[in-house]
Amino acid sequence: MRESEKRYRQVVNTMVDGLVIIGKDGKFQFVNPAFSDVYQYSREETIGMDALEVIHPDYHHVFAQFMKELEEKGNFSGETIDVRKDGTTFHTDVKGGKIHFKGKECFLAVIRDNTARKKAELALADSEKQLSDIIEFLPDPTWVIDIDGRVIAWNRAMERTSGIEKQEILGKGNHAYAIPFYGKPRPVLIDLVLRRHEQWENEYISLREDDGLLIESESFHPSMGDGGRYFAGTAGRLYNSQGDVVGAVESIRDITAAKCLEQDRERLITELQEAIAKVRTLSGLLPICASCKKIRDDKGYWNQIESYIRDHSEANFSHSICPDCVKTLYPELDI
Repeated sequence: MRESEKRYRQVVNTMVDGLVIIGKDGKFQFVNPAFSDVYQYSREETIGMDALEVIHPDYHHVFAQFMKELEEKGNFSGETIDVRKDGTTFHTDVKGGKIHFKGKECFLAVIRDNTARKKAELALADSEKQLSDIIEFLPDPTWVIDIDGRVIAWNRAMERTSGIEKQEILGKGNHAYAIPFYGKPRPVLIDLVLRRHEQWENEYISLREDDGLLIESESFHPSMGDGGRYFAGTAGRLYNSQGDVVGAVESIRDITAAKCLEQDRERLITELQEAIAKVRTLSGLLPICASCKKIRDDKGYWNQIESYIRDHSEANFSHSICPDCVKTLYPELDI
């Protein structure tokens, strides 16, 4: 028994976490060295002290809840904010259960300082809040999915474009975010960023990839707006701190106006090219006789002007006589 007690005492005295035994009256019966180090009270100061003296007043109700759980279930766990001797506060995780100590029913509690974890959680929450705010106020429609394809972010611009409020779509999977654009659930660029699929890739007007990963697309959606709408999409994978893929994000931009202008320009260019192809133009200096108006060609031969133009363009002539020439050539005719 002495050997067993010695081993247990060594374990208790070398623990990193604080260990205390508290009587049913709420007073400390035993504390280990780790507790004294963290709370800055000596063992002599602590024994007989009311446990509520080291718990922040705002968390006294939590201690009462611990006592209730102890009576009902025989154990308890939770979080508190505790107070050191110098008045500074810190976050703790507390777990405990019933124990008999010196012939009396007490309870044992193990207390861990989780201030660093709380700070990390708050920093992470702040970072996530900032990221959420950035996504929320982006001018382009943007949404985010997790690795299982569930929507975890859906900004205001996306609400306006899709007509779906974020409360209706958050948490949904099975490609529900594609329905406003295609009228049915189907993989879109945000999915193809995670897993390539040739069949669905062929549905796009154009795709651009970088190191084998799709990053940009252009698509047409005939059921949206008047006469359909064109969208340019940009997507990318999301990674955690270990470099594992945890989801994807996509932003889209309405390029309908630009696409229509581009189509009008291409149509005009085509029409001009077709017109030019039908016309052969004459250029340069043409040697023409001042009297008979014949034109000398490159070989030195003189040609009737209409023959020359006919041979060097797509024009054809139909002959007639103008009124002035009628008077000269046929003065006897009364026209």
